[in-house]
Amino acid sequence: MKTNFGFWRRLGLIFLVVVLLAAIYVLITVTSVSGAREAAEETRAALRQQGFKTDLAEFDFTVPSDQRGFELSLNGSTFRPGIAPFEPATLPVPVGSNSALVVWHEDFIKCGGEDIRWADFAASVSAQEPLFLAARDEALAHPIKFSLEANRGSAMLLPHLSQLRHVSLAFSCGVIADLHEQDTAEAWTNLLATTRLVTAWEPEPSQISHLVRFALATMAYEATWQALQTNAWSDAQLAGLAREWNGVDFFKNLPESIAFQRASVVDMCRREREEPFSATLTDLLKDMMRSPGSAPQMLKAYWSQLRYHSEGTYVDEKDLLLFYRDREVDVRQRLQAPTWEAMRSMPAVTNQAVFKSKYPSRMQAFMNLRAMPMAMSRSGGGLLGGAAESEGRRRLILTAVALERFHLRHGKYPASLQELVPDFLKTPATDFMDGKPLRYQLGEDGRFLLYSIGLDCVDHGGIIPPRAFANVASRGMGLIGGPGPSGDIVWPRPASAGEVTAFHEQELKARRQQTDRATEMESEHYWDRTARRQGSVEKTLAASTTMARDLDFNGRPLSEILRNKNASGTNALTLTEMLSLRQVITGAEPETVTFEAPISYDALTNVGSLALYIDSLEDDGSEEGCGVGQMECSRATNGDCLLAWNTIFETPGKHALLMGVELNDPNAREVIVGPASAVVVSNLCQFSISSATFDNATGASLRARLPEMRCDYSIDILNTKGERVKTISGSTSDGYINAFWDLMDQRGRKLADESFNTVFHLKLPESGRTQTLRGP
Repeated sequence: MKTNFGFWRRLGLIFLVVVLLAAIYVLITVTSVSGAREAAEETRAALRQQGFKTDLAEFDFTVPSDQRGFELSLNGSTFRPGIAPFEPATLPVPVGSNSALVVWHEDFIKCGGEDIRWADFAASVSAQEPLFLAARDEALAHPIKFSLEANRGSAMLLPHLSQLRHVSLAFSCGVIADLHEQDTAEAWTNLLATTRLVTAWEPEPSQISHLVRFALATMAYEATWQALQTNAWSDAQLAGLAREWNGVDFFKNLPESIAFQRASVVDMCRREREEPFSATLTDLLKDMMRSPGSAPQMLKAYWSQLRYHSEGTYVDEKDLLLFYRDREVDVRQRLQAPTWEAMRSMPAVTNQAVFKSKYPSRMQAFMNLRAMPMAMSRSGGGLLGGAAESEGRRRLILTAVALERFHLRHGKYPASLQELVPDFLKTPATDFMDGKPLRYQLGEDGRFLLYSIGLDCVDHGGIIPPRAFANVASRGMGLIGGPGPSGDIVWPRPASAGEVTAFHEQELKARRQQTDRATEMESEHYWDRTARRQGSVEKTLAASTTMARDLDFNGRPLSEILRNKNASGTNALTLTEMLSLRQVITGAEPETVTFEAPISYDALTNVGSLALYIDSLEDDGSEEGCGVGQMECSRATNGDCLLAWNTIFETPGKHALLMGVELNDPNAREVIVGPASAVVVSNLCQFSISSATFDNATGASLRARLPEMRCDYSIDILNTKGERVKTISGSTSDGYINAFWDLMDQRGRKLADESFNTVFHLKLPESGRTQTLRGP
């Protein structure tokens, strides 16, 4: 036996390298760690002397139990925002260039892109009501406070933020529902509660908490706009609403939030040092022995981790103390500026600094992750930008309330905002963005437009950027004045009747176009699939020569269970005979072809169902597989099964048709089918499945594919009584019928029936063939 000298030599070299590394580490680290620790401690002491908070112990977010009424009112309640798609419900939808839709005036309320009946919307709001009544009472009566654990720093739990948003949605949706029902007392109560979520809550010094407050301010702004589109409020009510908004300061505690961030990240550095070093020398030796060639990289990585754990955390601590000191100083300086225009001229506001560690550490990864949610807000100026936008909305609300009070007293709106001073405003209504008066225009109809120039400090004339209905993600991100830092913040005028009509017509046109594109794609896919499937007709007919395999079902042969003794008497039919197609003439041909199966309908319903398969038994990857387009199984007078097959959705020509039974037993995965039979569909066109349904709002699209390019047609539309309500005539030269019906009858009346029937009169000039066909 030979000694593996090479192995022991490598092991010895690795051991010597590790010993040398340890010696170097001891010599260098002791002095460097000591120096880094002293530098961090000196920096901390210097900042404390200058009045900066550096430790979590300097923050106390606890609240006495007798002041936690609102918080306690939320505990134990499971808010259910999913009961109804409330998100876009309170949004003043832009209608004209500077006008918006008063949603509670509408016949329907749009939620999640769909028209919802008011009764359904009100029912959803009522379902939420028991969950937020206690919270509403507390919000109206006391300051809103939450007791939090500041000593947890960045890991501090903030469950109340999502609860606040849910409650605000419930309150603001209550405003809309109450206004529609003309319950002004409840509407006003809910509006005040929506407002109090902003005015009675001073958020803890956390960036996300401030952002949530800004979002709540936007939601309150939208609800207030909706509420002020009625003259139901007294001067005392309006004055009380103004008092709520007068005392709000969105910039307060922004420096404190940076101080809390500083203390939190410094605490993370301390925790990093106190955690046991995860990598051990034993693990390092094992890894190096398994892969000696990677030893240098392993040593380098180990050295880097060890150095950060002992020294780098102190270096990061010092750098973070100074980084957040500079951020706090910057913010305090910006807050001295009287306008956003002055603030934004200072680079640190819009060009936010990013902390960069000298080490590839978990701290750097955490800082990067923390910066991601702030990316969107930084594009608008970060927290300062959000506060500025909320301040702009606050001033618009105060001015709009003053305008309504002026209107209440004088029966008209003023020619200029200066007329509001001093009776309704103590000082002139100025725009926080540039310090100039808020932009105000009084229209010929006596309604007004009011706006701020927004974060970009450019006057766009109060034009609302055209856009589709806002989605959930945009809530609280500058909705009326447009998303992001550009665009004015607009208090729009209510849309006129003509604008509303034009808006709905445009909306309906867009929906019809969208629906038409979708049905066209669906129809083409369906027709292509059925045409490809028809290509395997002969193959299916030739392959279908085997007998249907009988099987035991619950201890009895399936054929015995399904046999209709009343019809077959003592004749014992095989399962193949039961599943063989036998057409019966009903007079509904050629549109509907009916087959009778000697199978007990009553017995069948207990064990499974019958199906018709066309042209192939192989799943073609579609949701329908190889089943026919439409088929209905019913009970014959003798107890047999009748299968009525609607052929208008199949390609004209020869087909292979099979009958099968699908069992309810989940263990019986096999489909039992009978022999294939050749069936010819003699229709002159093939309808799309989408033609079988219609939308009450957008109308009906009738699509069919023809065997020839040219066709003259007329379509009689009948109600369920068989009365003709409309005839549509036309011709085509591309081999397709694409007829649209707007649900209007011959007299121009909109019909609201749930179903209609159609009769197609077809003439193919090329071949001279004609046919009258019952359509979908």
